[in-house]
Amino acid sequence: MERAHHFLQATALSVPAVAASVGIPDQAFNKACRRSFGASPHGIRATQPISLHSPAPPQP
Repeated sequence: MERAHHFLQATALSVPAVAASVGIPDQAFNKACRRSFGASPHGIRATQPISLHSPAPPQP
């Protein structure tokens, strides 16, 4: 479930793709997230906005 949490926060994978990547049927994934983290997959994703752009490199 920690891997799923990471995927939800750090990638733009769809929720069904995240569920499949951790081997949980899509229908059971919502319940597993609520049990493990107290939030739905969409709720977990909402707590950490996904940036589709790379951060600017540090200036010297």
